[in-house]
Amino acid sequence: MHFLESHIAKTWKDIHSSTIFIGASGGLDSTCLAFLLKKLNFKVEVLHVNYQLRGDDSEKDAQFIEEFCAEQSIPFHKNKITLSSQLQYGGNLQELARNFRYDWFNEFLAKNEGSFLALAHHKNDQVETFFLNLSRKSGAMGLAAMLEKNGQFIRPFLPFSKEEIEEYARANELTWREDASNASNKYRRNFLRNSILPILKSQIPSLEESVLLLVDQFQKKQKELETKVEPLARMVEQNQTLNIDDFLQLDTLEQVELLRQLDLPASKVDDLKKLSELENGKKLALSNSRFSSIVKKDDTFYFLRNQTTPSSAGVCEVSAPNFSGNNCEEIKLIIEKVSSLPKTFSKNEIYLDASKVKGELILRKWQIGDRIKPIGMKGSKLISDVIKDAGVSPLQKADVLVVVDTSASSATVAEVHWCVGLCVGRVALASDRGQRIKLVIV
Repeated sequence: MHFLESHIAKTWKDIHSSTIFIGASGGLDSTCLAFLLKKLNFKVEVLHVNYQLRGDDSEKDAQFIEEFCAEQSIPFHKNKITLSSQLQYGGNLQELARNFRYDWFNEFLAKNEGSFLALAHHKNDQVETFFLNLSRKSGAMGLAAMLEKNGQFIRPFLPFSKEEIEEYARANELTWREDASNASNKYRRNFLRNSILPILKSQIPSLEESVLLLVDQFQKKQKELETKVEPLARMVEQNQTLNIDDFLQLDTLEQVELLRQLDLPASKVDDLKKLSELENGKKLALSNSRFSSIVKKDDTFYFLRNQTTPSSAGVCEVSAPNFSGNNCEEIKLIIEKVSSLPKTFSKNEIYLDASKVKGELILRKWQIGDRIKPIGMKGSKLISDVIKDAGVSPLQKADVLVVVDTSASSATVAEVHWCVGLCVGRVALASDRGQRIKLVIV
């Protein structure tokens, strides 16, 4: 057995019975990975994206990998996108391609419990990634580069060089497609690979070995950071608060890691330090985040969540009266007709039997005395208790919204169906015969 085969058979034996999707381009590395895993009787399926960026070559890549999969009896899935048309809206080509690719990969992982996505990155890619992340000032996480296993993503070839992979491919008489764009230095990775690293290696023969030793140390450091910071990140997720002293006592690497776990950019570290020195009520606005802003009050940062939820066009829109929350100028209640119910219900939407709605459905702020009959619970519960039990921060408490069923003449004497994001009331059941409606807010 070849040393690549014996290493992978031993290292990944625990997932031998799992479905392993392989992101494959038709090039040497991914073709070789698909062949090797199939030869070792792993349960593999191949995913290929045709970005239609290289004309006939893109079509030939797709045709090649599809024919290869047919020869190897590997299930094959393909997707096609006219990526060039997406650039008219702005953005980076490689970033757009990567986002599209990983979004598609994640769909397969979500639909197949216990599955994995195998990527064909190798030792040479690891060195390139280290230098690219070094140039981006991406902290310990960036310098830790790529992990062999990161959740459902695995990289079985990471301990091996491209030369070792090519030797294995030739020994097994494999063919593959060469991407001519890899020779172009207009992309930073290609420039680093084709121009910078060869010069460095010629002057420093031990460069790759030294870099990989550093990567190993940074990966160990990253694990330490994750372990230390995770309780603070969990507290922010649950309570939407962070003690300012707790944040300031972290070193810079720990602060960057905390923000990473909260899906916030490292650049916000300095902004938070500045915010800690300002007066109460000052806030740091955020974009492209599940948090709309961070507000300082006394010794605490309050993380205010975005309240918008994507939705299809509804049959009815009801604006929230007098809403002046921190997150948006206006929030609307969208009411849609639906033909079926989900298997499970969440607190971010609610399904009702329209025939049992007594009056008008209104979205408003909660009021003292409001009560709800939570799903799965006998009797009712004060909305104030729902808010308390959910750990809603004092700054956001006043802006909690409810959906009430009331007559047009009275919006205060009402049955609460939904405390938005926190609790749902009695929902439509499969046995209900009336028109089912779905409620979301946008």
